[in-house]
Amino acid sequence: GPTLVKAELCFGDYTGMRMQFEREICIGTISVQNGKEYYCAEINDPLELLPFLRSFSPWLRILPGDHGLDTALQEDLRRMRRRLKGVGA
Repeated sequence: GPTLVKAELCFGDYTGMRMQFEREICIGTISVQNGKEYYCAEINDPLELLPFLRSFSPWLRILPGDHGLDTALQEDLRRMRRRLKGVGA
């Protein structure tokens, strides 16, 4: 069945990025809980969200869950940084 993916949104003064995030949402919703904004989506294959969430990674924190997206995103970003370092070498 579907897996819940939840990410805390941290756009702060970056209202343009928040609006862009909202425009690009295909699955899920934004909700407010205890004064904080969260992106929540129920999806069968959470890895399908990885490219979308990666593009907004500076402004969100994926909360741990049965999906492993928090770990997958960090590994993906580390791999990208290593490749970029190798380009200039």
